[in-house]
Amino acid sequence: MISKNNVAKWCKALRSGKYPQDVGFLQTEKGFCCLGVACDLFIPKSKLIVDIDVRVAGVGFLQQNNTPALLNRLNYDFVNKTGNALATLNDGGYSFDEIADMLELVYIHEAL
Repeated sequence: MISKNNVAKWCKALRSGKYPQDVGFLQTEKGFCCLGVACDLFIPKSKLIVDIDVRVAGVGFLQQNNTPALLNRLNYDFVNKTGNALATLNDGGYSFDEIADMLELVYIHEAL
C-alpha cells in the first residue's frame, strides 16, 4: 500500500519540527494533522486547494479533490493493522513522534 521509503520520509517530516501539530482538520493556519503532513508530502502542490470559504471558528482548512481516497486508504490500512485510525490518534493526543513510531512499527519493521 505505502512503500517503506515513503513511510520513512513521512516519519522524518513528522519529527522534523517543520509541521506544527493541530487537530480536527488536515491543515489549518495553526498546523497539520498527521494525515495533512502526508498530503503535503505526497500530493502535488498543483492539486492542493486551500478553501478559505469553508471555515470553522475562523480557520480555513486544506481540501483536495482526491484527498479522501488517499486518506481513506491510509486510515483503512492502518486500522486493519492496529485497530486505530491515524486521525483518531492525532486528535486524541498522540504526538507526531508517537505516531511516527507507530508508522515505523507497522510499515517499516512490520511488527504490528
